[in-house]
Amino acid sequence: MIEIKWIYYIAALLEGEGCFGMYGKSPTIQIYMTDYEPISKLRSLMAPSIAIRIRKQNGHKSQYYLRFSGQLAIEWMMTLYPLFSPRRKEKIRVIIVEWKNLKINKYSVTVRRQHLKRVI
Repeated sequence: MIEIKWIYYIAALLEGEGCFGMYGKSPTIQIYMTDYEPISKLRSLMAPSIAIRIRKQNGHKSQYYLRFSGQLAIEWMMTLYPLFSPRRKEKIRVIIVEWKNLKINKYSVTVRRQHLKRVI
């Protein structure tokens, strides 16, 4: 189990540098930084199986970034929610509502398809 100090570390880092959104139909958390160590620590705490990517631009420092989405992103959003600012909380509420609506619509389409197969 993760220690509470690391939960606060993750929340602080994502509050300052993170980006939360719906990309396509998937809730996503991403973070870009020019320092490798904080990204590496974040990855080890949140999503060890996700690769750290590098974005290089001429004349600028390389950026390391971490992006994860879907159920894992939702779980972290819900875990960190109480520690975020009101602006971040509102963004996360919007993402969760949209994600739930997509899941409900996906389920209803699946049920309708199964019903049609039985009828035909």
